This record gives sequence, C-alpha cells and structure tokens, in this order.
Amino acid sequence: MHRERNTTSGFTIVELLIVIVIIAILAAITVVAYNGIQDRARKSAEAATASQAEHQIMAYAATQGNDIANVSSKLVGYQEGVGSVTLLQPLTGTPDITMYTVCSAVSTATNYQPIARLVPRDISTQTFQIQVGPSGSSSIGYRIDTTAQANAGINTAGVRVPGNSVVGWIQVSGGLTAHASGWNQAAPSTTGSLAPGAGWNFTGLETLNEVSCPPKITLVFSAAHDQATRASVIGWLADRYGISL
Repeated sequence: MHRERNTTSGFTIVELLIVIVIIAILAAITVVAYNGIQDRARKSAEAATASQAEHQIMAYAATQGNDIANVSSKLVGYQEGVGSVTLLQPLTGTPDITMYTVCSAVSTATNYQPIARLVPRDISTQTFQIQVGPSGSSSIGYRIDTTAQANAGINTAGVRVPGNSVVGWIQVSGGLTAHASGWNQAAPSTTGSLAPGAGWNFTGLETLNEVSCPPKITLVFSAAHDQATRASVIGWLADRYGISL
C-alpha cells in the first residue's frame, strides 16, 4: 500500500532569525532617521526663536534712538525658564561673550548657587555663570574660570531683593582678557582682568532651579556689547517682563 508522506510547511529557526534581524535593522534605521528629523526640527525652532528675539531687540533699540551693534546673527543661546539648550554656535577658543539673565528674587537664603551657566562646565578650568552671592546677603555675582585663572568674578550687593525682579549681564571681551557685569543698568558695576589660558569649548546653555532667584530668561551673545547695545537688550527684557529699572 502506498502511503502519502505527511508534510507541513513553515519557517525554520534560521529563517525566523533572519526575519527578526532584518526587522531590527529596519527599526533601528527608522529610529535614527526619526531622531535626526526631530533634532533638525528642534534646531530650526531654536534658530527661529533667536532670530525673532534679535529683530525685537533691534526694533526696540530703534524706538529708543540707540544705534546698536553685535546683535544680528550673534544670539547663540536662548532659554526661557529652567532648562537647557544646545548653543546655535559653539563658543570655542577665546570669544567675546555677553550673557543676560532675568530672575525673580524670592529670598536671600541660598549660598553661591548658579542661576545660568554655559556647559560643559569644569570648575577651575571652564566656567562662565551667573550666581547668587553668600547666604543671607542681597548680592548676585558671577564666576569665571579659565585654565590659567580660577574663580574670577565679583558680587554686587543690593540686587537680590525679595519681591523684585533683576535684569543682569556679564561679559568677557578682549580675547578673554577682561570681564564686567551690571545689574538693572547698562553701565558696568564691576570690572576685572583675566588670564585666558587655553580658552573654552562651550556647547550648551543651562538655567537652573535656583530657589531664591529663579530664572525667567537667559540670552547668550557671541559678542561683547557696548553700553548702547546693553541698554537696548536690558530695556527690551525689562519691558517684556514688566520690570521697573
């Protein structure tokens, strides 16, 4: 008697493994492509926000009769509230930098805590930040570290007054040989010199949840602003956040 052989069709283990590997590869390609699209979209949005802020500052300067320089295409960092962003242009070597911050003074309880800073940060070799002063004082200051000079910066008293908002700026200029700051004014309230060393390599901006003086907005420009330009930026920020200077 002839018996028909019972056969079943299906995938072998090897075939299943090949299919799984192909699916994994396609999934990985899709994830990488999606992340790339997201990253490009985020960078485009950040660049558009910075460009809009530049135009608003220049428009404000025009209403004040200020002839400003070093604003257009120089805003490399823009962060509202607490958070972090990648700089639109890395700050490497010894560039001129001006950083502005608006913060709300709540108390004088905290001690030398940063409000806004450039990253990556390495105390004693690479620091550029705005910070509150010692606990119990009304001061706000800044810290700058280079490979040749540690902990440069000066505190200014009478700034962190609970219930008030503060508009402040810090600046390095002259190929990282001079630093200055001002609070609620365009004229410098502090100045000093620096030993620049090997320079910096900043790629990001972060604003921190400093509970005694939380940040509202921080701007970073790849330029040393003159007094007229600082007056325009400070005035625009003060108008935007309803601050009486």
